[in-house]
Amino acid sequence: MLGREPGRVPEVLRFAQSLVACRSIEELERAFVAGFPRVFDVPIFGFNVCDPATLCREYVVAPSVSDVFVARYNHELWDVDPLRSSANAHRRTVYNLDLMPHEEWRESWAYRRVYALHSMQHVVEAPMIGATGIVGNLHVATSVPEHGFGPSELELTEALGGVVAVAIENIRSRDALDRERNDLLDALDMTGTATVISDPRSTDLRLNDVARQLLAELVDAEAQLHALLVRPTGDPNGGFSRRHEVELRNGERAILHAHSRPAREQTGTLVTVLELHREAP
Repeated sequence: MLGREPGRVPEVLRFAQSLVACRSIEELERAFVAGFPRVFDVPIFGFNVCDPATLCREYVVAPSVSDVFVARYNHELWDVDPLRSSANAHRRTVYNLDLMPHEEWRESWAYRRVYALHSMQHVVEAPMIGATGIVGNLHVATSVPEHGFGPSELELTEALGGVVAVAIENIRSRDALDRERNDLLDALDMTGTATVISDPRSTDLRLNDVARQLLAELVDAEAQLHALLVRPTGDPNGGFSRRHEVELRNGERAILHAHSRPAREQTGTLVTVLELHREAP
């Protein structure tokens, strides 16, 4: 049987951690292609991403097959593949030889039209199920007739499909949050409000143009800003306001006010409005 023994848990854990840390589908593809062979010794592997509401295809990762295979599968087999259809309908991992005998598999239209391009004798298809539904499918295959898949390989395929699903939903959540941030910054830009957005998961602050212009007037602006953004103890999800006396680049003194409110408690995103009050001459 193909596949590595379940005792190699540390490798699987490192692989899973590398996937869920990805911030884009392209980064996820690179991590998946690089790490999958270290946890599952199988010659053909890949996954696709779909819209959980419509199951329409959005992205395909297929490092082990030809372009013709991908094109035929996407255009001719996507909606009628017996493996994918069964896996999604029953929300469980499916092995082709559990669906039909080997002879029937080789005579099927799906095999003759698509899978035969790489002589796939054994194929496992796992639905990637997340909180929003089925977000894609993970698949492994081999062309060696005597090397089938056992229960441990099916379990590993299903488990890895679950990890990829979590990674995809994390990326989609970040993308949605980024769009929301950009919309908020654009809206506040139009009102002339200096706005800073911070997030515990992001290594950089997001400032609109008005905030950049305001901070450009300050001496040691970055340190002043970060001091104002320290969350208070006791209620990390509550709003707060602070003010610091600051020095301007022209030598004058001013008071920098920061009014911070959580955008969404569950994400930890903080929206801060800045005001600069110049001292009277």
